[in-house]
Amino acid sequence: PAPNSLEHTLLLTVLRRPERADRLPLDLIARASAEGEALLAVADAVEHDALPGTNLGLLLEHFRASPHQEIIALLAAQLETDTGDEGEHETVFTDAIERLHARALRRRIDDLNAKARAGTLSADERRTLAELLARKSA
Repeated sequence: PAPNSLEHTLLLTVLRRPERADRLPLDLIARASAEGEALLAVADAVEHDALPGTNLGLLLEHFRASPHQEIIALLAAQLETDTGDEGEHETVFTDAIERLHARALRRRIDDLNAKARAGTLSADERRTLAELLARKSA
């Protein structure tokens, strides 16, 4: 697991309250990690009402024998020892989502800057880059 990744943080907060998965920007979740894949699987299960409740034990049972069982069980064990109030966990969740958006913005800017350095940036892309840089500065 990547304990400092946004996907790790989001998966922990979603395991605490699976209904949070409805608020995830799924297109921004990195699929290249076990946490990202598990997060998407939980979101899919929530979206399709495949979970029999929001109880962590039921969630663990749902993912038993799945490719996500190991990472979900590992993080669920962390939840058993982790204390904190629900307001704090909600703040962590919303902050991680904001950081996901910021990461996506940085990546798009980096991609456009690379095209600009290569001399292949179109006029539309130049305008988009200017808008993104303005948004990043705001």
